Order: sequence, then C-alpha cells, then structure tokens
Amino acid sequence: MMWKLQVNSKRDVHEPKVKVHFSVLTFNQIQDISLRKRFNETPTTFRLLHSGVDTLADQGKILLKKSPEFNVFIEALETGEKKKYKGYVPAKCC
Repeated sequence: MMWKLQVNSKRDVHEPKVKVHFSVLTFNQIQDISLRKRFNETPTTFRLLHSGVDTLADQGKILLKKSPEFNVFIEALETGEKKKYKGYVPAKCC
C-alpha cells in the first residue's frame, strides 16, 4: 500500500508506524434488490432527500458490520492497539 509507505516514511523513528485497514463497500452488496437498484440509479450529483440520507447511512452500517476487513480493524483496536495508547476508548460502531 503506497499511501502507508509514504506516510510512514515521513514519521520520526520513535513514532509508531501507521497501520492501514481498507474496506470496500458498494451498493452491489446491499441485499435488498429494490434498495440496491434505488441507490445504483442515484445520479452522480448525489442529491438525496433527508429520508434517503438516513437510509443510506443505515445501509452503510449494515455493510460495515458484514465487512471482514472492517471487523479485523475493529478487532485490532479492541485488542493490542489500545494497550499502546493511554486513554484509548474504542468507539461503538453501528
């Protein structure tokens, strides 16, 4: 991952290295066919009514909960990583 290498190359040798976790979420992962179609047909201007924003946010939460990469990231935060940072409190997701 080029970004990780670039960021870490600028860090002081005494600073902890940045760890990168990527999750890919797409509308095609939405199980509800009509909802998936609705979001796939949203124009690229991405103007949504307030109810559409709420629905999109809810779908994002559902997809994150199902994302193996995101769950690895959460596990890393909740186990070894928090020992390195005093005062760290894991955020409650979704």
